Amino acid sequence: MSAGSYRMRFAAATVLLACLSGCGGDEARTKQIVETKITLRTVCLLVWLAEEESSQEPPTTLSKLVIWIQENAANNEDRIDYDRQTIEDSWGRAIVLITDNGRLTSLGSAGPNGLWEGGGGDDVVLGLAEVRRQSSAASGPAGE
Repeated sequence: MSAGSYRMRFAAATVLLACLSGCGGDEARTKQIVETKITLRTVCLLVWLAEEESSQEPPTTLSKLVIWIQENAANNEDRIDYDRQTIEDSWGRAIVLITDNGRLTSLGSAGPNGLWEGGGGDDVVLGLAEVRRQSSAASGPAGE
């Protein structure tokens, strides 16, 4: 996926998710959830781009993932703190890397209550494969 294609998909996802921020309930809480989903989606897309650029599996620790993204995909994303080597959700807490058999599979946030509940409760979780599938489907057949 080219950088231009990534930016176009990110812009479309941002607009779509931002439209949801005013829907019902506590608007500030909803806005933070939407912002966290945008952050997780952005990082998933950066992981995908870095995988294509480096032909390597993504690291499974947050500090190494930040360095890897910086070296292979992007070095100016808002929620990525390259100096501290962390990625934060909209509550200012480090995101969670979810692995299966030593492979990074998903990204998560402890959500509004700040307690990681294994992806349950109010946690926000986004799978790398899900984002890849959605992004591929959104781009249509090759050449379009």
